[in-house]
Amino acid sequence: MKIIKQNSTDRACLAACAAMIFDTSIEDFKAFIKKDPPYTTADFWKYAASKEYGFGIGFAASNLIPMVNISTPEKEEYCFAQGELTSESVLTFEFQLKEFPAIVVVKSNGDPDKFHAVLWNGSRIIDPNPMVGLDREIKDYTILQWFPIIKMEMQNA
Repeated sequence: MKIIKQNSTDRACLAACAAMIFDTSIEDFKAFIKKDPPYTTADFWKYAASKEYGFGIGFAASNLIPMVNISTPEKEEYCFAQGELTSESVLTFEFQLKEFPAIVVVKSNGDPDKFHAVLWNGSRIIDPNPMVGLDREIKDYTILQWFPIIKMEMQNA
């Protein structure tokens, strides 16, 4: 997967993540969506569908922070603190992070009232922000949404 960084003056982080996942370019994403950034996850899903990709089970939560890295030589897992999904709900599920790339929506480091998209490539976070190196870990982000990307199998009718 080729690493693509967004321009430091635009808000095209989602376009950069899409370009990395689908081996295209930020310009291709922009031409398809036909509007200026910032982009929404709905824009991403339209583009993904045009490439015959969809999303797996995902989640959206507030205050969901990786707390503990539970690693073995066979797999790497994270234990998450419970997020406030509803006033009394509890979210419990098991998902192998290494199985699928994902779009991960996080709080922006520069402005906590804004969101930022990063890419999970199945083994590490790749941040399209040109000011961020490749050494950031998943625990360095406040995760708001996690959307695994899956290839759709098209069947002829």
